[in-house]
Amino acid sequence: MSSYQHLPRAYVNKQAIGVLNKDFYQFLIPVIALSTDMAQDAHVYLLEDGLELWLAVLENSTQMTPELLQLFNNMQPLFQHHADNLRTCLYITQANILLSPEQFLKMYGEIVVASANEMLADMRSEGIVMTMRLIETCLRSAPGIAQEIVKPILPRVFEAVYRGSEYPMVMSMYLSVMSRILLSSRDVFSQVVSIVAQLEDSRAEIILDKILDVWLDKMALVTQLERRKLLGIALTSLLTVQSSYVLEKFCGVLLCVTEVLNDVVKLDRDGGMFDALMYSDQLSSSVSEDDLDYETEHDQRRRMLAATDPVHTIVLRDYLQTQLTELQQQLGTSQFEQLVQTVDVETLSQARLYVIM
Repeated sequence: MSSYQHLPRAYVNKQAIGVLNKDFYQFLIPVIALSTDMAQDAHVYLLEDGLELWLAVLENSTQMTPELLQLFNNMQPLFQHHADNLRTCLYITQANILLSPEQFLKMYGEIVVASANEMLADMRSEGIVMTMRLIETCLRSAPGIAQEIVKPILPRVFEAVYRGSEYPMVMSMYLSVMSRILLSSRDVFSQVVSIVAQLEDSRAEIILDKILDVWLDKMALVTQLERRKLLGIALTSLLTVQSSYVLEKFCGVLLCVTEVLNDVVKLDRDGGMFDALMYSDQLSSSVSEDDLDYETEHDQRRRMLAATDPVHTIVLRDYLQTQLTELQQQLGTSQFEQLVQTVDVETLSQARLYVIM
């Protein structure tokens, strides 16, 4: 066992590992398994290096293998007993998800979400933010199955928004997860609202009304542009759900979405408007040749994921116009015009820079 003691640190450098060949891979997996197994005495002095090596192997792997997938059996005890290494453990989990989303989530998704839900009860803000990023990675990578897998943790998220007292960064992540759920499944969103209503001994309509109030109030605290746009897309999607509670907040929704448009819409050389967060524009401006020289397989997977993200594929201005047009068809011209008249002059003037109303 002592012969393994200094092995991990020699290979932790991610650039040095590169894309793994078969022999190197077969050598590293047993080292990682030994050093991260809490049932083995070796984990006491090998754990930190073993986790770093595990992450490096995942980031340089081109595909999931049975051996790599089985390694994750070591993770649940680490979640429970090694708070000092939580950040690396969460990174390892995210890397597994990106490497093989559906395969990994079908096998370990329930365990991951149950562990995350348990840990949230005692976490500080930084830990909550990291955990919510993990949940968001699930929803981004495999929205079709993840919405059900993460469902047990969602009442805690929705209830926190309902109460509205979290720190800005935590609230930003809670609202982001809520937005992802809304965009992937309105049914799941409604189900979770109903669960929170039961927990609060209230009605779903009242819970939704309060959640929307908090959402609109906290939008200004969300500073990251991508997250602001995500929340703006989700709010825009609500316009056509045919809910009186949403329509009562039409002015607030329009104001928030317009403020997001002010942030993301830019003018080209000819004075035409374009969404600065569309994927092709962002990719060309943010990835240099130097970056690509040191890019891992994991980095490529992250870029591929961004290429399918609503934040980078939906033109918010066009989506708002489409939703307003559909809303007008739902309400009829007369009622729609009455709704527009509830919007203050300044907000309406700003909105009409982007859409026809």
